[in-house]
Parts: sequence; structure tokens; C-alpha cells
Amino acid sequence: MKKMLLSLVLCYYTTAMAQKIGVQDLSDHQELNYTFAFLEPHKVIFEKLYNQFLNLSIYPFNDWLATPENFSPTDGEDVLKSYIISVRTADLYSPLNKGKLFKIVGLYDPKILEIKETKYPYFTVTIEYGAYDQRQEKVFTLKGED
Repeated sequence: MKKMLLSLVLCYYTTAMAQKIGVQDLSDHQELNYTFAFLEPHKVIFEKLYNQFLNLSIYPFNDWLATPENFSPTDGEDVLKSYIISVRTADLYSPLNKGKLFKIVGLYDPKILEIKETKYPYFTVTIEYGAYDQRQEKVFTLKGED
């Protein structure tokens, strides 16, 4: 029994030590760095569509680059928001499974009203945006995979 336990422990540590651990420098990905810097993690939305076959992740962030200079619909300092939408299939057999990445840019005070399946692999995202007295709705139709 001791030999079997010792073998299992050695096997575990040998496998764990075989991993390559390191740091990758992603400095060339400036847009990605910008997005992460202004991400609002407490507002991220995770949604599963089509019987959990499409996985959506919607990441809102303050988009200073999309905000015009001297933009201020109110008396305070305002910044436009953008969304990064990641869509992945639930294919567990491929780490690089089919997926899409979208960016919806330059919305003032947005609120996602609805995420709705249409006809596979399409879905819609309905967003309300604008100043409190001039709210508008826009429906974005997106395709989950090719």
C-alpha cells in the first residue's frame, strides 16, 4: 500500500513539474491592454444560448478613445461606453473552438435590455442608450459562428 501511495504521489508531482510555467509579454496588444485597463468587471454578463451551445461573455468598459473631446451631455465629466462580446461554442474537444469577437463602440449610458436567440447561430442584443430624456434602443444582430 505504501509503495502504491508513493507511486501516485511521485506521478502527481512529476506531471505537475512537467508544465511549462512562464510569463508572456503581450505589450504589442495595446488595444487589449487598453480594454482591460478600463473594464468594469462587476458589470460583465455571461449568457448561454441554444441549450448552452453558445456561450456569450459581454464586457463593458469606459471607452475614452471613442469619447469626443469636450463630450458632456450633463454638467459632469462623461465618457462613452463600449462592449466587447465574446461568443464561443461549447465544444469541449477543442481548446480553440469556433468563436467570434465583436465590439460595439461609443454608447452613452447604455443598458442591455435583452439578449435573444433568433435562428441558430444568430442572436440579438438590444441596448438602450442616450441621455435620460433622449433614450434610444438599438438591436444588434450577431452571428455566433461560421
